[in-house]
Amino acid sequence: MASTRADERIYAPTRITPVSVHSASSSEAQRMISAFLEAHDERTRMTGGDLAISGQLRKLEKSLKEEGKDEKKKDKERK
Repeated sequence: MASTRADERIYAPTRITPVSVHSASSSEAQRMISAFLEAHDERTRMTGGDLAISGQLRKLEKSLKEEGKDEKKKDKERK
């Protein structure tokens, strides 16, 4: 009997556990994520790894950029 998609085992994504925590501005977080993404993309291209992580991090990076723009706009309005 042939295996069907319903028969395939589904694995949960790997969980990342932080080893330390510190506050960061959205622009600092954006820089760190951008640097990580560059390194991750390089590793993914070399090993043929999972692109789902890159996609989620790109969404986070985009959100942080928008948040940074909103923060700058609010700062200008306060002055």
